[in-house]
Amino acid sequence: LKDFHFQMGQYAGPDDVALVLRGLRTLGVRLPRHQESALKIAKWLESREEVARVIHPGLPSHRDHAIWLRDFSGASGLFSFVTKPAPVEAVHDMLNDLTYFSLGYSWGGFESLAMTMDPKT
Repeated sequence: LKDFHFQMGQYAGPDDVALVLRGLRTLGVRLPRHQESALKIAKWLESREEVARVIHPGLPSHRDHAIWLRDFSGASGLFSFVTKPAPVEAVHDMLNDLTYFSLGYSWGGFESLAMTMDPKT
């Protein structure tokens, strides 16, 4: 099992470990702010007519909100929302107009990121 683990590359390099250790030092300060900011944006999105649904367990509208309240003391800054059908050009315009969010995939950075996806695919 150990050989297989090594051969498949399932290990963390020293730089990755150093970054994790660095991030852990401020995690307790950052996570409450992540939650606060995400909930503020999620609530605002719920009020938008262009948005069909916001998916964040901290919102009372989430189908599993009661479970979240029972089992968790907080949430991360990660959430999703579904827009109402719109022309592709309108979606591109919205993404190109973002001020506080960049487009991209990342975990653990300090940037606020947005990405699009089609759940049908």
